[in-house]
Amino acid sequence: MLQFVNRLASEGGGTADAASRLARLLETHFHKEETFAAPPLGMLPRLARGSVNPGMAADLVHSDWLRQNIDTMLAEHRMIAAALEELLRAAMPAPQAELVTFAETLLNHSRLEEEVFYPAAIVAGEYLKVLLGERAALAAP
Repeated sequence: MLQFVNRLASEGGGTADAASRLARLLETHFHKEETFAAPPLGMLPRLARGSVNPGMAADLVHSDWLRQNIDTMLAEHRMIAAALEELLRAAMPAPQAELVTFAETLLNHSRLEEEVFYPAAIVAGEYLKVLLGERAALAAP
């Protein structure tokens, strides 16, 4: 996704400035997603199998950060959507089909994150806390 927007920014023309703004927003947002949403999502297969170990507690910092900053992440989605609308307006009167498809894909991706990925990452962290607490309680004399 970022490659496509960077290409638009480098091509110049009326869409270059709007594409550059969108690229900056995406780069910052994607970094947060990779840092804070991806690690808890990576735990899901192990959690589903009940394969939990104390070392997994290190991933709790990521899910806790996401839980505490979910409103910021959602606000960034709104800013990205606004920048995307700006890019589409800059491409008027006839945006390329590739740009329209990109916009639809990005908006659908954001909705999937909001409705599935972010909640799943947060729930994974909360579930891990429960499992680790249960194991600690069982191990206590």
